[in-house]
Amino acid sequence: MRTLMCGLMLAGAAAAGECSYGNRIADLQTNAAVLGMAAAVTGVENGEASAEINPAALEGCLGRSAALDWANWQGVKMQKITAAYRLNPQAAAGVYVNAVNSGGAYGYDDNGGPVPSKYNGSMTAAGFALAQSRPLLEKYGVTSLGLAGRVITADLNNERSVSFLADIGFLARLEANDLSHLGVSIRNAGISPQYISEEIAPLALSIGVSRYFLAGEKLLAAVNAEIRPGGKYVSAAGGEYRFDLGRGAWGALRAGYTTDREKLGSGSGITAGAGILFAYLGVNYAYRPSPALGDLHLIEIRYQFSPKLNFKLSRYSKVIELQMLEKERAGVQSYKAGLERYLSADYLGAAAEFEAYLSGNNSTYRKKARQLCADSYAKLGLELFDKGEIKEAARFWNAGKALDSANASITVYLKERIAAKCDEYFLLGLGAYSSGNIEAAKKLWSDCLDLDRNYKKAVNALKRLR
Repeated sequence: MRTLMCGLMLAGAAAAGECSYGNRIADLQTNAAVLGMAAAVTGVENGEASAEINPAALEGCLGRSAALDWANWQGVKMQKITAAYRLNPQAAAGVYVNAVNSGGAYGYDDNGGPVPSKYNGSMTAAGFALAQSRPLLEKYGVTSLGLAGRVITADLNNERSVSFLADIGFLARLEANDLSHLGVSIRNAGISPQYISEEIAPLALSIGVSRYFLAGEKLLAAVNAEIRPGGKYVSAAGGEYRFDLGRGAWGALRAGYTTDREKLGSGSGITAGAGILFAYLGVNYAYRPSPALGDLHLIEIRYQFSPKLNFKLSRYSKVIELQMLEKERAGVQSYKAGLERYLSADYLGAAAEFEAYLSGNNSTYRKKARQLCADSYAKLGLELFDKGEIKEAARFWNAGKALDSANASITVYLKERIAAKCDEYFLLGLGAYSSGNIEAAKKLWSDCLDLDRNYKKAVNALKRLR
């Protein structure tokens, strides 16, 4: 989900060194898992964790989740609440609200000495994100598209401003085994707050590549390149290693490096982080050192409601979604094969393909597949009826009626042809009964019920024989 937090502009008429202070608040834009990797996650399919950098990543979220991020840095307090929800196998949505209060904050002058900030106040940001996979684009390798928007309100020195920003991005697989990905996003398009430093939420084109290594995809490596207005170029690299702690728990170690010196002051560009992950609960921590601006510590608690796979199998919850998409693709192939067989009058093969499609968790052509499968059963039943295989014909027609009760042909066949055969069998049974052949009568009346379980005349006749 989108967890972007734009910082307060504490530069303005303050000392030149305070620009670094204002830019440093940009570190609060990210969650702990992302900051630990120096935010080099544009090309990472890890669900809501990296959606703040590329909204297309949100499509990888699993079920429902909520997270709380907290930091208290140089008098600036930040609280952020985020939530994500999977809408269906192809789409997910997320929302967030975060707040920053800079009362009593201070910055640093050019010599590194602390100076009180001239701009104190608060800012609140609220936003949403949507991501979806599009089957039509999958043939080109595009796995998901994402869009995010947010509203930012700032109140500094009793002056208020309202701003609107938006992001758009996509993710694409680079290998058939889905181990490597390319991500592209355009971030911070729109009207920036007049009290926000342009370096905190600059318009940016971000391109990233990621790949998983080692058995079980335990090691993730990612690189990023970002272009900003004025020809500014920023690069970053990060990685994460996950290891089994036993009893369903997993540990994570993260590290990264960024060339974004404007956010670092005189920092080295190195970031680090760690996490402990359980099936339902995750705790993440990130650290960014800066001798001039003070070290930043960011803590996150994340809760996953009813996870369907543990972290080892889910690879940030994306594996299950890939499996669902593969099943959907396989289902679409079954539907297309069924349609081809139906058009070529191979109704038995068509019905088998449509049944294969309907047996999966497929939704794209579900209604049409049920109708075509029922119609295939109707035609198969008619062929069998004309051959004298009445019971098999009735079985197909009843199966078709269960799939599509509105099928007019099946309704007519069951009411006219099967009903007529039931009447015929019943009368033959009466003749056999009248001649004293009880076993023959029982068989004929039972045949009536094989064709129509609700044929009352046969039901009552068999009751009298008991």
